[in-house]
Amino acid sequence: MKTILLLGAGTGSPDAVLKFKRLGLRIVMAELREVFDLRKCEPADELILTDYSKPEFIELALRLRETWHYDVAVSITEVGVAVAARINERLGVRGANPRAIACLKDKAAMRALLNEHGFSPVAFRRIDDESDIDALADGVDYPLIVKPFDGGGSLGIHLARDADELRQAVAALQAQGQVPLAEQYIDGKEYSVESFSFNGQHFIAAITEKIVNDQFIEIGHVVPARLDAATAAEVAAFVKQFLEIVGVTQGPGHTEMKISSRGMKIIESHNRVGGDNIPKLVELSRGVDLISLTGQWACGLVEPGLPEPRPRDAAAIHFFVFAPGEILDIQGLDDLARDPGTVEVRCGYAKGDVVRPLTSNSTRAGYVVACAGSADAAIAKVQELAARVRAHVR
Repeated sequence: MKTILLLGAGTGSPDAVLKFKRLGLRIVMAELREVFDLRKCEPADELILTDYSKPEFIELALRLRETWHYDVAVSITEVGVAVAARINERLGVRGANPRAIACLKDKAAMRALLNEHGFSPVAFRRIDDESDIDALADGVDYPLIVKPFDGGGSLGIHLARDADELRQAVAALQAQGQVPLAEQYIDGKEYSVESFSFNGQHFIAAITEKIVNDQFIEIGHVVPARLDAATAAEVAAFVKQFLEIVGVTQGPGHTEMKISSRGMKIIESHNRVGGDNIPKLVELSRGVDLISLTGQWACGLVEPGLPEPRPRDAAAIHFFVFAPGEILDIQGLDDLARDPGTVEVRCGYAKGDVVRPLTSNSTRAGYVVACAGSADAAIAKVQELAARVRAHVR
């Protein structure tokens, strides 16, 4: 029996630990205390609550191997994938490329590399001090997107339409201890491409279409994206070329891109499965289980390649957004659970809880998943289901 050291249960795929367990794997799990959820972590055989993002955790993990004899480190979390890659590199076992992960995490470094190759060029500047703002504020083509240079989850994204808004956005991020990155705004529809790489060979599992609000926060997804076959093939080829340039050779990938008026452009990418329950949508619509495939790949239990996708219905997710305040009552959740069109429904709030303002993906209130015969129908279905849920707040 293979044993994995699993770093984090993840927030976007609630059944990830159970999926790894169903592969017949023994699970030694490290989880962050602040996000510990017994329902998610219960399938693990051993559990330690610790901050696995700290540099000293790698030495702890190597000592843990003497006791729990794990074969490989695995993670589906943003922080965990880099740590798992470094552990596997120290052990000399299969794993993702730590240098590629670092490049993807540092969005300024990624932009510089892409611009150097003349691939998806986008003007950008990392802002470390006032001189960077001065150099950027004059003569730049607005609007700009200002965001943390190493961020994710739609956190801290600002649209700057002039020099004053640029300075305000930079100040807001710096007040939060973030290093801002300013880059040219990219228009167009946004998609994510779910991929898997084996020894430098890249396979595309699905193209996900995103639905975002005015704050650039994702409030829905649908698989497959509403693209014709020729455009979908171009998107797949585009992302494969991107993975080659940044040095991704192994493991899952989640690459966000836009089809803009200036051509296809990379937004950002991650050497992990997508969040927001996207693996569930891919499994429902394409028949490819990206979570299980991650465990099988890490343990050498699968041949290079993806199982032949089995096109099924389209699958969509829509997130609940509640007004900030104390929840007096939530109506409609039971109705959704009974609806035959509902695949899954979850809500992170209950009566008496205080809803935080919507500032990132992590502050959404919950979601509903549904399937239908087409992407349009699936989107309409989840939006209709989500509209039934009402939170009365004070």
